[in-house]
Amino acid sequence: MKQSTSPIDPARGLRTTALAIGLLLSAANAPAAPPPGFYLVWADEFDGTSLDGTKWWAWAGPNRDAVNTPDAVTVGGGYLTLTTYTTNGTHYSAILSSDGKFRLCYGYLEASISFDTTAGMWSAFWLQSPNEGQYLGDTSASGAEIDICEHRKTDANSVNIDSYVQSTVHWDGYGAYHKQYNSGNIGSGLGTGFHTYGLLWDTNSYSILVDGAQLWSTTTAHSDRTELIQLSSEVQSNSWAGVVP
Repeated sequence: MKQSTSPIDPARGLRTTALAIGLLLSAANAPAAPPPGFYLVWADEFDGTSLDGTKWWAWAGPNRDAVNTPDAVTVGGGYLTLTTYTTNGTHYSAILSSDGKFRLCYGYLEASISFDTTAGMWSAFWLQSPNEGQYLGDTSASGAEIDICEHRKTDANSVNIDSYVQSTVHWDGYGAYHKQYNSGNIGSGLGTGFHTYGLLWDTNSYSILVDGAQLWSTTTAHSDRTELIQLSSEVQSNSWAGVVP
């Protein structure tokens, strides 16, 4: 597995935290090998010095308590880093999406990630349906938000949960009809170093793997439509990730 330290730049603000992706959709040098019969169809090893615009685009604009900016995205040495920082009282962060570049339906997806998270923010590796919530009660057609892993330093009660991640399925939109099913805290020691997070999505279920071990599986809100990949760090104080320091 690739190893890296998160970039620290005190001059940029009060906090510098990072989501680092070393491997995506590739089994090379990773402990979680694709199941038998699977073959590679898409990958990004981040070998260049800038984001590959044929595979990703970066959100821009307000999101929760931060402003998304491409300036929070760096690529170098085989790593993608999303940095969340605060300057002059404004929080900045990043969300990357493969929409318009690549979508998948079923398969095995994985990323090698090192989380460096602080209170009030969280980082995630997830899938999103562009039609999520369009047909209430029909996730086969509408799809769902499939959170492969979300990492927080603290929970809503400011309890330290740095060692764990959570996996969640969201469906029926984000308004009055929103529903979700959650794994609770899974894994151990996940706040330090790189770990491999995988999703096996077949015609019946979602299975979540961490470092090659299946830690959660569900048939709830099963999606049978193509979905896009997203990598993100988000900020929201006084919410499920605690209070921004």
